[in-house]
This record gives sequence, C-alpha cells and structure tokens, in this order.
Amino acid sequence: MLAFPVLGLAGLFRKKVVKSSNYLIPAFSLAVFMRFLFSFLSGVIFFSQYAPEGYLSKYGELFGAIIYSIVYNGSYLILSLLLCLIIAFAIYPVIFYKIDLEKIKK
Repeated sequence: MLAFPVLGLAGLFRKKVVKSSNYLIPAFSLAVFMRFLFSFLSGVIFFSQYAPEGYLSKYGELFGAIIYSIVYNGSYLILSLLLCLIIAFAIYPVIFYKIDLEKIKK
C-alpha cells in the first residue's frame, strides 16, 4: 500500500528540477528507492511463501526470502528507473522551453 504513494517523493525536488535537469536523477532515484524499500519489505513479510524452493532451502527460510525479494523487486525497478530517466531527459527541454515562453509572455 505504501510502495506507490512514496513515488510522490520525487516532487520534493520540483523547484530545483525547474532550474536544472541535474536534479532529475536524485528525484527519481529517491522515489524508486523508497518504492523498492516498501516492495522489498512486503515481499519478505507477505510473499515469501511464493519464492522458489531453491532460494528458501539453499539460504534458509528468512534469508532466502530476503534474497528473492531483492532480486525480484530490484530487477524490474532498476529498469523502471532507467526508463523513467531516459524519458524525463528526453522531454525535459520541451516542457521547460514552454514554461520559459510563458514567463516571457507575462
């Protein structure tokens, strides 16, 4: 329940992102890390019984669930972060060029 709302933490960097695209990386990284943290915890607490037998028997019940949750959640969230950053850097100039034009008109 908390994994997706924490993505809004990227908004903490809103004013800085308007001034420079350098803040996109920390903004997205913080948001995705917090999502990973909550997804990881829910994976260990609630979904550990779905981990493949190899993980649980090889590393022990709890440690196997931890490893599986890190691998499962980390694999797709890293790709998600990279894709979001690529898209954000691609559209950043277009969005903020429009904002600058609106400021000039006023």
